[in-house]
Parts: sequence; structure tokens; C-alpha cells
Amino acid sequence: MLAQQLSGANAMITNLSTLFKTANVPIPSGIAAAITMAAQLIACIVGGSLDGKVKRRIMWGISCSTCFVSLLIYALNQKFNWNTVLSIILIFIYQFGFGLALAPMPWYTSPEMFPPPLRPMDSSINSMTSWVGCFVVIFIYPAMQKGIGEFGAFLFFAADALFALIFGLIVIKEAIADEETTENLDSDEEEEKKDSSSTTPENKENNQKEPEQKEESSSSSSSSSKNLDNEDSGSGVNV
Repeated sequence: MLAQQLSGANAMITNLSTLFKTANVPIPSGIAAAITMAAQLIACIVGGSLDGKVKRRIMWGISCSTCFVSLLIYALNQKFNWNTVLSIILIFIYQFGFGLALAPMPWYTSPEMFPPPLRPMDSSINSMTSWVGCFVVIFIYPAMQKGIGEFGAFLFFAADALFALIFGLIVIKEAIADEETTENLDSDEEEEKKDSSSTTPENKENNQKEPEQKEESSSSSSSSSKNLDNEDSGSGVNV
């Protein structure tokens, strides 16, 4: 989650107007911001459709690699003033790569690393870390601009994206284990339903009736045997 926030997405979003001014972009900042933010929406749709079809590590690798390359080229473009339109293209590419996996994936992969009782706590820690990281990055970015310049700031963000790439490829697990746990939970629920159905009032009455029926059958069998004995004894006397 820290790697997600330290990649500079929120710093870029909140300072789009100043970034476009320093890059001398001829497009109005509002239109350029709408274009760049549309990239993240498209990426979320694409990432959601690919979830379960493409391995998570592959998605993570594509996302972080896209962020790293776009941030690195953006920093170099700011340093050497290659092209003003290139800045918009790179921000669009970065937002697309960020929305593909780096933004959403930590939210649903991190809880899967813990047993079910600890997952709510993990989600709370993730939320707190996300908000604190967002706050720190947004308010430190202007100081970074003054201290090390945009070139240094975006190099820092690019280095964080590279770190996120390596860290995610090591830590992120596929959804196989989670599927197994869900199957186990389903089987446990079925067993509980069977146990509960066996202890219903109707079954209890049936279970109580069974010994009574057994007693009645045993008593009837004993009486029939007595009658047979009496008949045998009576026939013997007549002879």
C-alpha cells in the first residue's frame, strides 16, 4: 500500500494544472486532466475484465513496468524539454498503468495473506496506510519540487514503481489458495446444514418414536410367543 501511494499518483492528480503549465502544454488544464483521468477509468475496466483470466503477477508486472517507464521518461522530458505533448501522453500512460493493477490489487491481495479472522484488521490497516500515504505525498510534493526539482521528484516516484515491481513479484500470490479456502468453507457449510437438518423437531420426534415402535414390536413378539406356548400346552392336555 505504501508503494502504491509513493508512486506519485495522487501528487500528479492534485498538481496537474501546475505540471501542464511547467510543461508548456497548449491544451487547457481541465481538458487535459479529463483526458488523463479517463485513462485510469479505462484501466480499471480492463483490469476487472482480466481478473481471473490473467495471472496476478503478470498483471502486476505490466502495471508497475508501465508506471516505471512512463515516470522515468517523464522525468527526462522535464529535464531536457523534449516535447510538450509528450508530457500528456506519458501522464495518460502512467494513469492507465496505475489503474491496471497498482491501484486496485493491494486492496484485495493483502487480506488473502492472512486467515479470515485477521482480514478485517488488515483492511483497516490498509485504509489507514493509504490515507496517511496520500496525505504525506500530496503535501510533500511541493517541497520536493523546490528541493530536488520535478526531475528528482519523478525519479523518486519511478524508483518506487521499480521497487513495487520487484516486491510484488515476490510477495503477491495467485488466487488458487483462496479458491481452496472457499471450497473448504462451502463443504463445512454443507456439513453444518446436514447436521442441523438431522436435529430438526420432526427428526427428533421420529427418533423418539423409533424406540417406542421397537418396544411395541418386542412386546407383541413376546405375547405371540406366549400364546404359542399356551396352545402347545393345551394340545398336550387333550391328548
